[in-house]
Amino acid sequence: MKKFMLMAIAVGALTFGSCSSDDDGGDNGGIDQSADLTGTWEPTDVYYEGESTSSAGGQTITLNFTGQSVSFDDYVVMINEDQTYESSGSYTIELTVSGMGQDITDEVTMSDFLGTGTWERNGNEFSTTDDESGETGVSTIEVLNDTTLKLTMDDYAMPNAGMPGLDAEVDLEITLERQ
Repeated sequence: MKKFMLMAIAVGALTFGSCSSDDDGGDNGGIDQSADLTGTWEPTDVYYEGESTSSAGGQTITLNFTGQSVSFDDYVVMINEDQTYESSGSYTIELTVSGMGQDITDEVTMSDFLGTGTWERNGNEFSTTDDESGETGVSTIEVLNDTTLKLTMDDYAMPNAGMPGLDAEVDLEITLERQ
């Protein structure tokens, strides 16, 4: 059961195409306006944290979690000029779930979690629409230059995060390097 909960949280937290941000922009300090977003990018760091709640039998259980990437296996994200994106490969994240006086840590491997879809850029907002789910979400471009792309998503609410009755709120940060 513990392993299933870890996997459910990891799968839900990393559904990139359906993530959204409440951040309305901020400054463009880390964005080189002449840098091209299109190209092949390889993730170098993925980090997220959040809180999940589940209710059953009249009781509510709250768990906090963090995830930090530990390895990448041929994982690339292609942001294409025709406004499409796709990903392939996998990565492993160390996921720690804390609650009810216990900490549980396990490594979880995620395959192709970004999937495919379409994208649009508006200033420092990066919008994606997932082909499979049809959901649109917005992340904030924190850094964009010739070598680095860093995206964040804050306070993303995920109802039924990986299983019915498990709701989560997640902050995600992903850093990619141009290939």
